[in-house]
Amino acid sequence: MQRAARFLFGCLVSLAIFCVAGELLTRQLAIIDRLNGIPRLLYLATNIPDLPYRLRPGVTIPLHDFTVRVNPLGLRGPDTTPQPAPGRRRLLFLGDSVVYGEGLEQQDTLPTLLETALNDGRRTPTEVLNAAAPGYNTEAELAFLRELGLSLAPDGVILGVSLNDYGPAPGLTPFGFLTANPADRTALPWLSNHSEFYMLLRWTITYARGGLWYQHAKAAAPPPAAKKPETFDDKWPAIDRGIAIMHKKFYAAPSGAGWDSVRRSLAALRDLTRARGLPLWVVIFPEKDQIELPQPNLDPQRQWLALCTEVGVHCLDLQPAFAAAASQGSLFQDTQHPNAAGMRIAAPAVAAFVADGAGTAVGPRD
Repeated sequence: MQRAARFLFGCLVSLAIFCVAGELLTRQLAIIDRLNGIPRLLYLATNIPDLPYRLRPGVTIPLHDFTVRVNPLGLRGPDTTPQPAPGRRRLLFLGDSVVYGEGLEQQDTLPTLLETALNDGRRTPTEVLNAAAPGYNTEAELAFLRELGLSLAPDGVILGVSLNDYGPAPGLTPFGFLTANPADRTALPWLSNHSEFYMLLRWTITYARGGLWYQHAKAAAPPPAAKKPETFDDKWPAIDRGIAIMHKKFYAAPSGAGWDSVRRSLAALRDLTRARGLPLWVVIFPEKDQIELPQPNLDPQRQWLALCTEVGVHCLDLQPAFAAAASQGSLFQDTQHPNAAGMRIAAPAVAAFVADGAGTAVGPRD
């Protein structure tokens, strides 16, 4: 009996040592952040309604393929002053991961390229601030402008539209992970919000059962019958095909709480900028299939342009500019995110759209 008790005690001590050593090693090597690909240090939770998080001011974080530098104002990009310098025009560019520049170095992001284009031969120096963050939707972008962006005294506001902006913005778990599932922010086991070693073990087990990304791709990919209307390249990952088809299916007849939120938020952005006497421009980004397929589904652009007319704001559809440059080679990293070449196509088109200073919310531009 005593031998069995000593054996059990020894096992418990060994398990405790294993767990403590695993926790220390996981934290010391930052394994969770390396595997996650989205370091928790990049995000700061807020108490602002409809704005669950923002970029953490003053951090520089090397990611797998690019580096993110967040200035002290909480914007991706170089340091700047809270108020624009005298004689300098300041534009605030709102958006999600596309405008933020997911997968791109700073010099290849659209706000940086746009600033260069606007200053090419222009008399009034122009500064373009990158106020975007991965995961933001139209509602979050409105909240950012209302609570934080206007304090930067912009002379105009640009809203970048991605075709998934009708979806809910993710939130942060207590442990700092982004999640689109509200239950994960409150209902996760205690260990999930306190132990990095426990999270590593969970991810390892999930991967062993089929892979974290494979599970998402399998869930996103539609059954073969649903793919017949499209002619996607077989080399496309299943998750890219699934996301593209899901978005086009939504825009065939957009409805529900997400689209209602987009409509309300766009109208509120119009009213907020109009009350401050600021021009507002809306820029609609295409997706990869809308450029690479021979007969692309352009329902999303038609729906957004109709919404712009309904709300009374100036809208630019970037799909024609991307389509005209398709022969130059690939313009996308994945379904939604343009690569550096794609951003170099977008920048002059957006520059021409905003260059003359027009854009007050009085109706769609011809």
